[in-house]
Amino acid sequence: MDNKYYDVIKRAVDLSETGLEGMLHISSKLNEGNYQQAIPLLEDVMKACLSIDASIQPVLSELASNELESLGKKVRNGFELVVSAFEQGEPGKAQEVVQFNLMPNYKKWHAEINRVLKPLILS
Repeated sequence: MDNKYYDVIKRAVDLSETGLEGMLHISSKLNEGNYQQAIPLLEDVMKACLSIDASIQPVLSELASNELESLGKKVRNGFELVVSAFEQGEPGKAQEVVQFNLMPNYKKWHAEINRVLKPLILS
């Protein structure tokens, strides 16, 4: 792996960790019924995910076999479902999607980022 990608990979790994913390906070706010407090957090984590996806695109072809793209797509789809539920005035549905779709997929994506990318910055 080319050293020019070191900073990009490090930021992606760090941002995915911050995103996981954000997802846990979102889940907590939704469980408490604090939907309005969850929305800005959701937007921030969504932007972070898009940033990670965009930043690792140039590196993907050089990586060992992985599921970063497919899991990233599942995370993006989960965000779309949550946003749609909020737009339709269904915060309970948004909470359900976060709990049973978005959070599990984010955790898998985060684990894959750590499995595939983290060793590159530790070596």
